[in-house]
Amino acid sequence: MSTTCSMKCLRETHQLRPLRLMHGSGEVVCYFKHLQELGASPDEFAVSSALSVSANLHALDDGRQIHAFVVKKNVAMDVAARNSLINMYVKCGSVDDAEMVFDEMPERDVYTWTVMVNGYALNGRLSQAMDCFDRMPWRNTVSWNSVISACQREGCDEMAMEMFNKMRRQGEVPNNLTFVAVLKACSCLQILEKGEGIHGCMVKSWWTKDVLAGCTLMDMYAKCGVHVSDVQKALEDIKEQSIVSWSILLASYAQNGKIMEAEGIFHGMLERNVVSWNVMLAGYVQNDNSAAHIALAETFAAARMWENVAEVRTVFKEKKLLKEPGCSWIEIRNQKHTFLSCGNAHLQNNSIQTTLSNLYCNMKDKGYVQHPELAFGMVS
Repeated sequence: MSTTCSMKCLRETHQLRPLRLMHGSGEVVCYFKHLQELGASPDEFAVSSALSVSANLHALDDGRQIHAFVVKKNVAMDVAARNSLINMYVKCGSVDDAEMVFDEMPERDVYTWTVMVNGYALNGRLSQAMDCFDRMPWRNTVSWNSVISACQREGCDEMAMEMFNKMRRQGEVPNNLTFVAVLKACSCLQILEKGEGIHGCMVKSWWTKDVLAGCTLMDMYAKCGVHVSDVQKALEDIKEQSIVSWSILLASYAQNGKIMEAEGIFHGMLERNVVSWNVMLAGYVQNDNSAAHIALAETFAAARMWENVAEVRTVFKEKKLLKEPGCSWIEIRNQKHTFLSCGNAHLQNNSIQTTLSNLYCNMKDKGYVQHPELAFGMVS
């Protein structure tokens, strides 16, 4: 390419940056074609820029057009440009295309491997992610995070913990996303002791101040049934407290039967302008997650905001949402017994129901009332 064309391409290419901030991917592709009309053959930088726009906008068709142009014009592609191509396919959910580009690459760097591992992980291909990870000649925190998060998302929480321990043994330094993944695994496995150990690691590296990691730590403590004061201490360490962190603390008090304290926290949130109930309601109502609606109703109930409880229930019915059955299990004599709420699949279900019925009758005879703080409004 001549010097004139090279300079022209350089000037035109630099305009891709403001363009991708102002317009959609389709216009970027048109502008990419405009380079050819000017007689300036796009280089690796132009290709990478256009592919990045397509990736960020999940514009698979546009990305494929750029890839086709590269192949047709035999554009020289360095490792960085090929990485952009793989990343585009991964972000657009076309892992098979990303795999094809990966396999054809004559040279790879740590980013190449990491993007491919992350692509498998984000698309539910855990075994392929693990295989690719095992073949990596170099690893970094991002690649470790990809496999740990993938294990946790796929329900392999024990494997996630094992990978975290292996990561530390190999001297890799975890970051906030690492702690988020392993703390979620601790929550699912209900292993408080391991969670406390991870908390210690976070304190040493100052990650307790991170909003995302700090909120996940609070959630772990709340779900493992520790004293509410531990949840509150985790909240105090977070640098910037938000509606999420305060909501976790609020739910923790409510779940532990401390209704008056929960009510005080909720009104404190309103006074501090952390959130209004309208904002909280809007945030939950925008999604179709039944658990989120139920949690919001319970939060309003804890604060005795009965009109708001009724409004959430109305939305719940209008969306025709269904409450997912709760699940719990217990291990007795090396045999695991699983129970679903409203379920009767257990082999000893009749005996269990009879025992529970007798127990409930005995509790009522002794004057037990479930959540007495909330019962006053329904008692004549």
